Amino acid sequence: MSIRRKLSSIFICLISLLLITCSSSTDSTEEDTGPTQEQLAQLENLQQKLMTYDEQLSELLTGLDTVIAMDSILELMTTDAAIDSAFKSEDAVMIYFSSGICGGILVNPLYDTTSPPAVINISEKHPLNSISTATPQSKKTLYMAPFYSDPTMHDYDVSMISVGNTALAKAGYDNFTVYQDGQCTVEGFTQMSDYGFIRINTHASIQPSLQNIQDVYLVTGNVPVSDRTTEMRFYSDIINGLVLPLVYLQEKLFLLTPAFIDKYNDFSNSESIVSLGFCCSYLGGWPEMFVDQSGAPVCLGFDWTVAMWRSAYWANEFLTNMCDTERETALTVSDWYTSIDHDYVDPNGHLVQILYRGDGSTTLWKSYAPEQVIANGYHPTASPDGLWLSYELSDNGIAKSPVDGSSVTPLVNYGYEPDWSRTNNDLLVMRYDNALYIVNASTGATSLLVSGDIDDDPCWSPLGNEIAVQGDEGMLVVSYPQGAKSSVACNDNIDGDCEGESPTWSADGTYIAFEDGLEIMKVSRNGGNATMVVGNLNDVAFPSWSPDGKYIAFTMDDESAVYGHIWVADARGSAYGLWQITRGQYLDMRPCWSPDSKTIYFDRTAVSAEPWEETPLGIWKVEVDLP
Repeated sequence: MSIRRKLSSIFICLISLLLITCSSSTDSTEEDTGPTQEQLAQLENLQQKLMTYDEQLSELLTGLDTVIAMDSILELMTTDAAIDSAFKSEDAVMIYFSSGICGGILVNPLYDTTSPPAVINISEKHPLNSISTATPQSKKTLYMAPFYSDPTMHDYDVSMISVGNTALAKAGYDNFTVYQDGQCTVEGFTQMSDYGFIRINTHASIQPSLQNIQDVYLVTGNVPVSDRTTEMRFYSDIINGLVLPLVYLQEKLFLLTPAFIDKYNDFSNSESIVSLGFCCSYLGGWPEMFVDQSGAPVCLGFDWTVAMWRSAYWANEFLTNMCDTERETALTVSDWYTSIDHDYVDPNGHLVQILYRGDGSTTLWKSYAPEQVIANGYHPTASPDGLWLSYELSDNGIAKSPVDGSSVTPLVNYGYEPDWSRTNNDLLVMRYDNALYIVNASTGATSLLVSGDIDDDPCWSPLGNEIAVQGDEGMLVVSYPQGAKSSVACNDNIDGDCEGESPTWSADGTYIAFEDGLEIMKVSRNGGNATMVVGNLNDVAFPSWSPDGKYIAFTMDDESAVYGHIWVADARGSAYGLWQITRGQYLDMRPCWSPDSKTIYFDRTAVSAEPWEETPLGIWKVEVDLP
């Protein structure tokens, strides 16, 4: 896509108003001091002259061949005392003004006019890949559409925004923040650093010719001719050639260089994936700027003029497949690229390609590779030194194993739901019938702690002096070693009393999170109003607070309610972060953390929905890397 004129389908770019010669050096550290009134007057005078040439060339193009029209305007310019010289290239008239200003008029549109097919099918190829090394750190997304109202662009922009939002939501991203037409100001292009995915769908200005491409400029949205805001704000960038003002059908646009984007944006923290939807966007230094200079892990673009439908197809194909979280393993950029037709031959016989620069193992969502640890067991709990797991045996009783599962040591031949003390390698608590027992993790010796009113899921406080457990009438706290029970008075503002299932402690022992119907809530150890951590999703269960206090792991059903997977929420609430950890046709339950909060252990069951069949697969682990 390059600039096209609405009159006779040809667009005229007036590249001008540089207040020093074309060979001016750029200084990315220079602060804008703003133009003087005299310089502003000069800008306005030159703008008026260029608008006059715009009108004259528009009239010529309505009745003449493009080349003849360009020759005619060049002849007119030879009589203009304000112009030293002018020449034509393949698609432009370049002008050197007597004042030393370099400018030009882009005449020919550079885009593929191939019509789209009746049906465009998104590829569903899903090659396997290795674990990714880079994922955007921001869930914010940006769509810049400077020509949104242009009939040649509008329907494609609408499609890309709609398809993109649907796909991005599956991978946990926000909907696009969309800037249209005049909203796509020069200022807006300086504020892209904190977006995780960026799509810039615009036209390009290419100089000096398509056969000898040296510069590719990004075109912004238009602003009124009388608006001097941009000139005042970015004056030094204009005179240094980073921003080029132009006139377009009596309105102003601006051309931006890669150096301008680099000056004001740093994508290394957000690790933004950038998709450039304009002609020749893989040339002119654009991918090098985004990846090598400004820190984006990946930049996609085209190596030639591209049909608009092709650009939209590739954009929709990319997000649809890259955000396909139904896969067990995330699709990498490299996998996506090799799975699609990434080139075509245009009507002129030129091979047009979409290319990417950067880390091919980048993904839009992070996938993990769980490993089986113990074949015969479930409900794992880790020792405070991180060396052992205790768990229920599938054929009754409690056992322990090294975390690599290399051996099995039975402890007791009865009991359920063990939980290891956070402070003592020798202490386990387990439930049996309606009582809690303390188990010596070295010898297997047991002693009764408390009986009566005990239901499910005992959990040690990180201070080691209390155990939270679900009681018959709500959540209880049992003191250790005294065995005294006390209720946690908890109010659920959603539906009344707290159910208190599967309690789990914060790192400092001041809060308890628990399952409460379809929500995961948390409440002060001393009771009070509970607040929601996870809710308004699918059925959730078995919360487990990480030892570092940052996260809560839990099980959540998928949409089918057949499979369940391990998810992790930010402990402040899922609005701050929500990550799917496991996938596939499994029921993954009862997550527990390693003491360093880097590994999650859980029990896994393979599930076949039709006919219904469950196959226990034991205890698994997954290494996690969260923000």
